[in-house]
Amino acid sequence: MIDPGMPRVAEKGPTPLVQNRGRAEVSGLRHNEHMRPTHMYFLAALLASALSASAQQPTTTTNDSWMNCFAVVAGRGCTVDGSVIVAHNEDSGNDAAVHHWKVAATEHEAGTANALLEGGKVPFASKTLGYIWCQMPGLKFSDTYFNECGVAVVTNGCQSRETEPELTDGGITLLLRRVIGARATTARHGVKIATELLGQFGYGDTGRTMAIADGREAWILNMVNGKHWAAARVPDDMCGVVANHFSIHRVDPNDSDNFMLSPGLIAYTKQKGWYDAERDGEFDFATVCGKDGARKHGSNIRRAWRANNMLGAEQIPEAWMQPTFIKPKQKVSVQALMGVLRDHYEGTKYDLSDGYTECSPNQNGATICAGGTSFSTVFQLRADMPVAIGAVMWIAMGRPDASIYVPWYAGMTAIPPGYSTGDRRDAERLHMDPEFRALGAAPHFAIVCAFERRLDAVYGDYFSVLDTSRDALEKLWFEGQSKFEEQALRAHQADPTAARKLLTDYSHERQAEAIDLMGEWARELPAATAKKASGQR
Repeated sequence: MIDPGMPRVAEKGPTPLVQNRGRAEVSGLRHNEHMRPTHMYFLAALLASALSASAQQPTTTTNDSWMNCFAVVAGRGCTVDGSVIVAHNEDSGNDAAVHHWKVAATEHEAGTANALLEGGKVPFASKTLGYIWCQMPGLKFSDTYFNECGVAVVTNGCQSRETEPELTDGGITLLLRRVIGARATTARHGVKIATELLGQFGYGDTGRTMAIADGREAWILNMVNGKHWAAARVPDDMCGVVANHFSIHRVDPNDSDNFMLSPGLIAYTKQKGWYDAERDGEFDFATVCGKDGARKHGSNIRRAWRANNMLGAEQIPEAWMQPTFIKPKQKVSVQALMGVLRDHYEGTKYDLSDGYTECSPNQNGATICAGGTSFSTVFQLRADMPVAIGAVMWIAMGRPDASIYVPWYAGMTAIPPGYSTGDRRDAERLHMDPEFRALGAAPHFAIVCAFERRLDAVYGDYFSVLDTSRDALEKLWFEGQSKFEEQALRAHQADPTAARKLLTDYSHERQAEAIDLMGEWARELPAATAKKASGQR
């Protein structure tokens, strides 16, 4: 019997950083396992509202299609529970097709290979790891991976200044993350895999930042269009914030424990005229290799500035040169970084909604939680227990402000029902096929996004109800996490297979609770939503 409401042993150490956005205190639960409404009833209610909303609501996206995604990475020495934490918003549109898959560990015949989009090939390893794949069909740059070794891989678009890239077979894009997810046993191993492939093929788009993490360390990898890159290890006692510009500044080629550079990088930038030591001083990767428009774009500056000042021990001015890493003012928690990912500049001059009274905060421009956020993940990666239990992906479907973070354990053996459609092998083969993408998102995911579009029409009138019940349900799960994991550890010691079933059942039950609660929200959402969304008066 899984009990999500088990009390949690109080954690020692500094008080977790919790974002204060002026919300009402959670005084009790409106929703729990023993009083849960019928799952299918609320699915039907949500589906009806989804179909209505899809017909009435315009898509919400950012103005700059390349400017999407946001990440915060925290070293294990600055977190409440000693975990490495990666928090990431994938911003590829609220109307995006999203599917989630559990890919089993697989043995491959000699000579078989993955095909790159432009025709090159990457041979399969003799055996690939099992992993969770968050797929966005039709998009080259948006998938997320989380494997059985507890390695998480997320990326942000970052424009480089390179206009004449060296590429082999058209370069590597989509496949890069998949190979890391399927092979990397540690974060450092993931960086090694990535950089070897970059050296072989080159990165086939304008540029990108990748965060790769496990329970012991995390790395930031900045990739220029072509075969040049820089990687920096996140210090254990610091956090790194990444918007949509390169964030690695000073690098030390002699410190291989903490930095890696592509061969000949500095000489190459001198030859291109990007860098001159006498003119520019110490080599700064972001300044030298980043595209000026991305480096100095107000949205990038503002989002990085906002997160750095929410978390940091020192106030940082709103300027383009945001630090690569910051020391937090106190140890951070998973919940705190969820709060960062839900932020819309509340309480600042950039909140155009004026406390949700004028409009939805998702109309504030490019915020951290944006109108085009497709899904949100917070990876809690702990090295002091078996990976199956110690590595957790907290995932919120759609925008995290109007969704619920649900714990998916690395050891679970299947994705909850309703979050993928069709066959996984077909999904891999047809990933870039327009007809496959046109099939749309998996059913439950599509329902969540349609609800969020309805919510925006009456955000200020309804959000406090949603906010309180959402936080209460997540609080229940966090309070029960330690005791459930003690149960899972005992099961793992006796029978690892039985423990994986326990983890799978637990994650599936929590996901079902989340969709049920969203069913309550859909039912309670004022009837005026549909009229207002369609422009009627």
